Parts: sequence; structure tokens; C-alpha cells
Amino acid sequence: MTVHVKSYTALRPVIVILTFFLCLFILPAGKAAAAEVVYSNEVTGFSAVIDDKAGLLSGSDEYYEKMTGEMKKITSCGNVAFASVDVNPYSARKYAKNLLHEFFGKESATVFLIDTDNREVYIYSYGAILKTVSQSRAYIIADNIYRSAIGSQYAECAYEGFRQENSLLEGNGIAQPMKYISSILLAFIFAGIIVYENARSHTNVTAVRTDELLKNTKYQMGIKHLTITNKSKHRIDRATSENTRSSDSSDGGGFISWLFSGDDDDSGGGFGGFGGFGGGGGGGHKF
Repeated sequence: MTVHVKSYTALRPVIVILTFFLCLFILPAGKAAAAEVVYSNEVTGFSAVIDDKAGLLSGSDEYYEKMTGEMKKITSCGNVAFASVDVNPYSARKYAKNLLHEFFGKESATVFLIDTDNREVYIYSYGAILKTVSQSRAYIIADNIYRSAIGSQYAECAYEGFRQENSLLEGNGIAQPMKYISSILLAFIFAGIIVYENARSHTNVTAVRTDELLKNTKYQMGIKHLTITNKSKHRIDRATSENTRSSDSSDGGGFISWLFSGDDDDSGGGFGGFGGFGGGGGGGHKF
């Protein structure tokens, strides 16, 4: 009996250490639920998936059922996923893109991501859904809903995001307050430029030529029949000119092409082996 007590006493530090590591590494993993298919559309074959790694959703939340209801509607047009993450080594855009292709491959799909690491709400779409929930519209939706994420109302934020996506997919419009505000500001800026140019054109003073100035001075210092001709020369290096034209032709529309492109250059790396997919697009908003 005494031998058993000594043996237990000797093992007690080992048991304490093992218990500590069990609590540190294994128990927190229970927070991150595995991705769950919450609905499969038997007609279209598309699915609704929830991948709540950050543990932001609760089945008791009044908006949870509303959110999943909107997700089910989206499956008539493509796959849909809600995702959250609290440790993200990538940008929110890249994470959402990689997750979409990991879950759905090349099928039409949209992902609504709440990234608490980068503090960003992001909507990324691919395929047929992208034609309606475009990159610019994704930014508008994110602008409309990000305030709910600020208040930690994550289920409400996701519900409103999916609701507005559905509104677009059904052929309806969505509120665009930031677009109207931007248009008003641009109108004021252009009006200011017009007023300035108009005022400047009516207050211009004609520059006096040098010969006229000398002709009408009291003393001409004995100078008669003064003729002043201004000449200037500048050298154009042919090689530089050709390089400039070449650069202009190759860079033409760079910003415009980026602005209206479906995707940015974030194909390198990524998890799930789907880094090489293009043709997607999305938008987000920090919170």
C-alpha cells in the first residue's frame, strides 16, 4: 500500500503538466466548430455552409434563423457560406477567396466573412452570382451593414448582408447612401471648379509686351526702332520620346483596368490548394 502512494506522489507533477497542456491546447479547440452544411437545395444541388471558426454565432440568437433562411434562398442561384475567423495570416479578401474555392471549387458561390483578426466584413463571390453581386455592389452592402459588427451583432450583420444579396439576385435594388453622398460631394467640387474658372476668366489682366513697355516710357535711353523677338529652343531626345510612348501604350488603362477587374493579384499561396483561381471579386469594410 505504501509503495502505491509513493508511486502516485512521484507521478503527480507529470499529471499536473499533462492536465495543463490538455486545457491549453485541446479544450479551446472546441470553440471552433467544424464547417457544417445547414441546407442542400435538391433542385439546384447548391448548398449552404456555416464555418464559424471564431464562434460568433449562437443558435439562440433571434437573427440566426433569419440568417439561415436568407442563405437557403441564395442556393437557388449558387452555393453560399457564412465564415468567421479570429486568427488569419492573410487578408480578409484572400481568406474568403480561398475558403470559397476550398468548399465549392469552381461552382457559382458567395462567401460572407467576418474576420475579427483584421476587423473586417468581407463578401466574396465567384461564377454566376458575381454577375449580380458584383465587386462594387459587395462594397455597397459592406458599407450598409458593417456597423452591426462594430456592436458585436454578428448574426444580425450576416443576416442583413445575405438579405441584401437576395434582394439583388431577385432583381431588386438596395440602399446606396454612400453612393449618393459621394455624388453630392463631387457635384460640389465640380461646381466650385466652374465658379473659380469663371471668376478667373473675368479677372485676367493682359500681359504687357516688353517693346510696348519701353515705347511708352518717358525715357527710351536712345533706343529707336526696338524690335524684340523671343525665341526658345528645347531638345527632344528621340530615345526618351520613344520609350515614353512605349510606356504610355503599355500602361494605358492600368488604373481603370484594376478598378473594373473582377479580381486582384492574390493568387499566390493560400490554403486548400486553390490559390490559382481567378474570375472572382468582392468588397468589404473595416469595423
